[in-house]
Order: sequence, then C-alpha cells, then structure tokens
Amino acid sequence: MFSLFERLLKPTDPPEQAEPPPGFTAFFWHFARQAKGLFAALFAAGLVVALLDSTIPVFMGRIVTLITASPPDELFAKFWPHLFGMALVLLVARPIALTAQNLIANQAISANVSNRIRWQNHWYVVRQSWAFFQNDFAGRIANRVMQTGPAIRETLVALLTSVWYILVYGTSAFILLASADPVLALPIALWFLGYLLMLRVLVPSMRDRSKDVSEGRSLLTGRIVDSYTNILTVKLFARAREEDAYVRDAIDHHTKLFYRSLRLNTLFGFCLSSLNATMVTGTGALALVLWTQGKVEVGTVAMALPLAWQIVNIAGWVAWQITSIFENVGVIQEGMMTIARPITLTDRPDAATLKVTRGEIRFEDVRFGYGRESGVIDGLTLTVRSGEKIGLIGRSGAGKSTVVNLLLRFFDLEGGRIVIDGEDIAAVTQESLRAQISVVTQDTSLLHRSIRDNIRYAAQVGERGVKLSGGQRQRIAIARDPQGRADPGARRGHLGARQRGRGRDPIEPGHADGRQDRDRHRAPALDHRTHGPADRARARPHRRAGLPRRAVAARRSLRRAVATPVGRLHRRRHAGRRVSGVIGCVGLGDRGGRDDRTASKTVGISGIKPAGGRSSPI
Repeated sequence: MFSLFERLLKPTDPPEQAEPPPGFTAFFWHFARQAKGLFAALFAAGLVVALLDSTIPVFMGRIVTLITASPPDELFAKFWPHLFGMALVLLVARPIALTAQNLIANQAISANVSNRIRWQNHWYVVRQSWAFFQNDFAGRIANRVMQTGPAIRETLVALLTSVWYILVYGTSAFILLASADPVLALPIALWFLGYLLMLRVLVPSMRDRSKDVSEGRSLLTGRIVDSYTNILTVKLFARAREEDAYVRDAIDHHTKLFYRSLRLNTLFGFCLSSLNATMVTGTGALALVLWTQGKVEVGTVAMALPLAWQIVNIAGWVAWQITSIFENVGVIQEGMMTIARPITLTDRPDAATLKVTRGEIRFEDVRFGYGRESGVIDGLTLTVRSGEKIGLIGRSGAGKSTVVNLLLRFFDLEGGRIVIDGEDIAAVTQESLRAQISVVTQDTSLLHRSIRDNIRYAAQVGERGVKLSGGQRQRIAIARDPQGRADPGARRGHLGARQRGRGRDPIEPGHADGRQDRDRHRAPALDHRTHGPADRARARPHRRAGLPRRAVAARRSLRRAVATPVGRLHRRRHAGRRVSGVIGCVGLGDRGGRDDRTASKTVGISGIKPAGGRSSPI
C-alpha cells in the first residue's frame, strides 16, 4: 500500500515549463499545479477528517442527553442504534480518514513534491551562465535550491490540513451552536473576527522578518561553505582569526534577525491565548445562563464546552502552522532571487550543432570588457590554423583566460565574432561547442566522485579532489579533457583547450614560470594597458616588448602530458578521436628578458606597446 502511494508522482520527471515564472503567485502555482491531483485529494481528506472530528462533541452532548432522559436499564435497549453509529464513526470511519490523509501527505506528497521541486530548480539553475555562479556564494545558491522545495510543500500541506481544518471545524461548531440557540454562537463568531484581525496585523510583519532571517541564514551558510571550500588557503596563510571574525559577523547578523522574528512569534502567542480564553469563558457562561433559563438542554451545554475547547486547541496548532507558512513564504521569496532569474546566456532558437572538420579558429575584431567602458579585449583578430599550436602571453589580468572563455562562449561578445571552421560560435548550441573543446586548468577542479567518474566527465576523491595530490589531479584532468568536457572552474593560470578534428592547432594560456611547451608555433602577447592588435611576428620582437624567452616557451608539452599512463589509458578508450587544437596562456613576469633564450616566435594580439617600438596589426 505504501509503494502504491509513493509511485503516484515521480520526482525527476521533466518539467512542462523549464523556466520558473518571476511573480510569487505564478512561481508558487508553477510547482503546485504539477501535483494538483494529490493536493485536491488532501483537500478532500482534510474536509472529511474535520467533519468527523466535529461530531465528537455532538456525540458527547447526545450521550449526556440520553443518560438524563432514560432509565439505566432501558438505555442500551432503546438507543443501541445511536450508540452503535457513534462507535462506528469513532472506530472505523475516523481512523480510515486519518490514514488516508497521512498516506497522501506523507507517502505521496512529502518526499516526491519536495524533491521534484529541488530537481527542477537544480536543472534550471545549473544551466545558468558561468558569470551567474561567479557573482554569488555556491553555498547560498545550493541552500536556496534545497530549501525552496520543502518550503512550497510545507506551505501547501499546512494550508490544506491545519488552516482548512479549523475553517471546516469552526464553521461546523458555529452551525451546531447556532441551531441550539443563536446567542450561543456569538463567542465563536467574535473569536473568528479577532483571529482574522490578529492574522491581518501580525502575519505580514512575520512574513517580512522571516524573509530577512532566511536571507541571513543563506549568507551565513555561504560564508561557512566558502571557508570550508578554501580551507587549504585558510591553513596556509594562518588566517583563522580573520575567518572566525568573517563567520562571527554573519552569525551575529543572523541572530539579531532571528530575535526580531521570535519577538513577533511571542506576541502572536500572547494575543492568541488571550483570545482563546475569552472565547471559552464566554461560551461556557452563555451556555449555563441559557440552561438556567430553560432555553437549552443539558446536552447542549455538554456539547458547547468541548466544541469551544477543541477550537482553542486547534487554534494554537493552526497559529504555529500559520507562522510556519509565512516563514516558508519568506524562504520561497528568498529562493526566487536565485531560481526565478532568467538565463542570460542562451542559444538562438535556430542554433545548429557545431560540426568540426578542420579545427580552424578565427577571432574577427573581437571586443569584450565585462560591460565596462575600458574593454579587456579590444579589436582582437587572430587565426589559429588547423595543426598550429600557439601560446598567449600577457601580464596578469591582460585577458589571456578571457580569450579562452570567449572561445568557450562563457560570455557573449560585445563586438566582432569567433568562427570555427566557418561557423559563428554564437549561431551554434553551447553544448555542441563545448563538446568539441577540452580544458585543463592549473588549479584543477575535481568532483567528489570516483576517479572513473571524474575521467568520464569507485573510491571518492573528495570535494574538489582534496584527497589527491596536485599531480594526480592534473593527470585525471588531462585524461578527462580529450572527452571534450569544458571545465567551468577555469579562470586563470594554465588552461589547455583542444578541439577535436583532423589536425592539431594548439593555443595554450598560462603564466611565465617556465612550465609551458617548447615547441609552440606562436605566442601572441596580451596586455590590458593598451588597445588594438599588435604583431610581434617580426625578428626577435620579444626583446622589444620585454618578454622573457623561457616564459614564452615551456618545458612541458601538453602533448607529452597526454602520453602519461592515464593519458595512454584514455587514448586506448577513445581510439580514433584526435586533438586538433590547444590554447594556452603564459603570464609575464617582472624579470625582463633574462629567460627568453628559447622563444621561437611571438605575436601580439591585444596590443602591447614595446618600449621604443609601436604596435602593428596581425
């Protein structure tokens, strides 16, 4: 029976509409409608449970009336059908209704709806651009993705169980008491008005403060995760005190916000308890007065008091449920700040699949500056022919990695275009583009999965590969990269990008520490201090530009690196797939030209002005 209800909704089914709408109501309904049948069933079950519960005080009043109206020896003989019906409701009907309600809420809704929302949120967020993740804490993004699902589910379940319950039960109690005497229903009517007024005044403030608490919690989570993720840096630089202060500030901020929220909760509880006491006292007093006047039977008094007391008990439960609802509303609103944002880097509607035949890459008058007026890349024109290997040289921040990121289309160009085998990369799908390019970073990022899983994208390597040495991480990354899976962790440093095709045309970016390849064909130079293309292909241009030769060359070939044992294993597994291009960057040091004896050729591609010379286009 459990599995029957558990199979009613599959959490990982694809969504009908991938992008969540931005408005709160539309966002909420976007997920709720996917399980509207289950929530309708929960609504019906809640109605039945509330109606059955409202009969219990009636039964109590009826029993008191029967006891006072008949001799003891005639009670069962005359009224056994009434007593049997009451027992049937209490022993059979009510347990069945409660069980059905629990099966729907727990087995069908709880895990399935929460994880479906989590799955769809992750599915959408993970397709955001690289810049989206650079501008926020990974921990905060994950926290919002994980918490929004349960918040939506808990809100709906609370509305359809507690709030719906008190509405049905309270209405039934009002009708029952009014049928005995309209005056007897007056305390319940006034209680409902006071209850609604209290919700109207206090709940909006509770919602806003709950949202602030949720944002503070996400900030705290993000800071803690940031410290854990970069724990090696924290340890190496002995920054424990600074990290303590960094997290302590977030905890203090969250604590203050939590205090503000809890104050309203306490005030809400005080107002509710006062309201409940007034209603019970008023109902009991009126029932006794009416009985003394002969207007109601003793059974009505016996019914009225349990009805009022049950409303008091329900009201306390519902009050905290309503508090939870608005706390969850704050969580949902905070989650929407991440989840309901449109994807800025999208494929064109008519985007085609990139087909690489030769592996030739052309940068045509490319301009890009991260939206700033002073661009990082200005007027870059460069052709990487099939079978050619080049390196990009420039000072830190000159735009070496940016060139590679533009080739991977992590950002849209602000001018010009990039063409691979005659196809504009803006006109093809991002997935097919990155499937043809492989990336190896200096600071290799590995998933907390098995080595086999890391080579393909079962001992765990730890989060970001912390259980492996730097060399082991590099070998796994090198074995992984010919599969054509771009590493989104690439930002700076040594980065190799290879396109599959017939020839080999490497371009490799990295810093000038003598670790790059000796047999590079060309080494274009990048410098963010000037704009416009500059050609250094003439005789010994590196001396005029002050570029160290050994910085331009490198001692370790990426081709040799692929020939490591892991690389040989990978090539055996992927026979027939050939590398057609490598992009690499070399950073400029401050030692002038003392180590520049091995450079064969340099070509400026973003405009370094050599001392005493001038820039010229490629």
